[in-house]
Amino acid sequence: MNFYVEDGPSDATFHRVRGAVAFSFVVTLAAFILVLPVAYFTCQMPGVIACGLSALTCYSAGCIGLMIGRTFLGPELAIYGWFVGMLFRIVVPLALVILAASRRDLLDAGMVYYVLYFHLIVLVTDVILALPEVASADRQQRK
Repeated sequence: MNFYVEDGPSDATFHRVRGAVAFSFVVTLAAFILVLPVAYFTCQMPGVIACGLSALTCYSAGCIGLMIGRTFLGPELAIYGWFVGMLFRIVVPLALVILAASRRDLLDAGMVYYVLYFHLIVLVTDVILALPEVASADRQQRK
């Protein structure tokens, strides 16, 4: 099944996105493993649930934002793709915090701090992954 239009993203773009998603997963998983003992020893299972839900939400928002950003082709549309992707990366974790406000046990377990932690991890990872593309677009524009 082909999801691309004729003049849409190339296979190379698809493979770069897939690699970026895999790299983001590894970084998020490593961050989750690092903070999981803290979550468990401070609040037992509610802490683990808050930590896991935060990691999953921030990772998913980051990946979807990354995919949205890569669908806007060309240097003229790239800024719109980055803007829409960044908006998605910000709104989804914020919505999780607002929804978690109704669950006092998740808030007491530090849900807001876990969302902040994973959001920063995913954001830094996405910026690192975007830098080569920005440099490549800059080189192409100067030619």
